[in-house]
Amino acid sequence: MAKLAEKKEALQDELKKASGGAATKLRCVNAARACALRAGLTRLLCSERLATLERTIESKESLKNVSLGTSKINYLDPRCV
Repeated sequence: MAKLAEKKEALQDELKKASGGAATKLRCVNAARACALRAGLTRLLCSERLATLERTIESKESLKNVSLGTSKINYLDPRCV
């Protein structure tokens, strides 16, 4: 879980950098548009990866207490029953 938390923090930092990265002055209008498109795409991809990671964390947390019945049945010693 610690690795997932580190990944989540890294993605949040990357998303913050992508959100505030369009403050530079560009000479060409086309270059400004391309930079804005790249920043928007980066924000979109980061937010999607962050949402996926959050779903993964939630599912791992919810399934942490679920017992695996089949493995318990497979490893029951028939001499003890």
